[in-house]
Amino acid sequence: MKNTAYLQAFRHHLKTKRTQKGFSQQQLADRADIDKKTLQRIEWGQLNPSLDIVCSLADGLGISITELVGVEHEKTAP
Repeated sequence: MKNTAYLQAFRHHLKTKRTQKGFSQQQLADRADIDKKTLQRIEWGQLNPSLDIVCSLADGLGISITELVGVEHEKTAP
């Protein structure tokens, strides 16, 4: 996987947004209409989410995709 640093930043950002909203993993999974195991695997860094899942998570959190994905990360030189 090429962009592990970005994915790690995304999963931490997702968890932060979820906890800021006061949602458990089950509550967000229900709101996003995804399986709780899928959300857990994303937050644990075991699953690279599809764009469809990212959209569902943003909807479930009541935020824009840009806000969910807008994670700052410094790219290191190749």
